[in-house]
Amino acid sequence: MLLFRNRWQSFSSNALHPVPLVQFGWADSSIILFFLSKKSMSVKNFIVIGLLVLAVTGITGCNGQGGGSLPGVPDGASTAIQEMRDLLLESSMMNVPLANENDTVNFEGRFPSAVAAIRDKSITVVWKQTVRDGVSPDTAKIIAHESKAATDGGWVVKDNGEIYQVSAAEFSSQLQSPK
Repeated sequence: MLLFRNRWQSFSSNALHPVPLVQFGWADSSIILFFLSKKSMSVKNFIVIGLLVLAVTGITGCNGQGGGSLPGVPDGASTAIQEMRDLLLESSMMNVPLANENDTVNFEGRFPSAVAAIRDKSITVVWKQTVRDGVSPDTAKIIAHESKAATDGGWVVKDNGEIYQVSAAEFSSQLQSPK
């Protein structure tokens, strides 16, 4: 039953407008009126709470598929290889492929371990390669790797933006050729 009653205004002189009287079993419109009164919750607060709920559900994702986050980092991957992946992702998003070691200077403040590893030759980069969208793990090619990976196996960054541990045998078949 939906009725508009002005008498509720006398119940709360701070009500925004006549409130529909709806029967909800044990709860009635006086509860709704209480929440709409300026004393308990203003329209501004109601909007802020609504926006917070939307933001939280947008950040955490409600589709049950995990959302669009960066690929995970496997256990055991070094900080340098993690930063190398992040450096390559950032340069790819900026559409600036790294052509040589000098191009990494601009990234040193954000990725110091990766730049130091490139300088001391513990990480090798396949220059002029970028992270690409839509590359499946089966076809992904190595665009950066620990220098020992060619002989002993180790951690690599592939052009799908993920970090993998490969054996020396897998390494040669998955290495991206330089442009």
